[in-house]
Amino acid sequence: RLGSGRLDEETSARVVAVAKAVRHASRVVDTPPAFMDPDALVGEAASVAAELAGNHGLDVAFDALRYDALKAIGFGGLVAVGDAAARDGREPALVHVKYRPSDA
Repeated sequence: RLGSGRLDEETSARVVAVAKAVRHASRVVDTPPAFMDPDALVGEAASVAAELAGNHGLDVAFDALRYDALKAIGFGGLVAVGDAAARDGREPALVHVKYRPSDA
């Protein structure tokens, strides 16, 4: 109820979920690149997608495109920027996490 200073259970759960997601995103973007390289980022995204699907029953699909796939489909800018890192064994990645709401 608005103005009561209290949140109902559903709203409270949503607030907590959003706060956790913001905290997780902050941790990911604040992690130095030496630790959050493309492989680590792909792992983080895969973990989040698996948690959303497994623990929360959401329809979530995950895919990660790596250097060869990015090059084949014409993502030249991403490939060019990632070329230097790819020489060090850290090939670029494009992560796609797709959520399909049940009521859509």
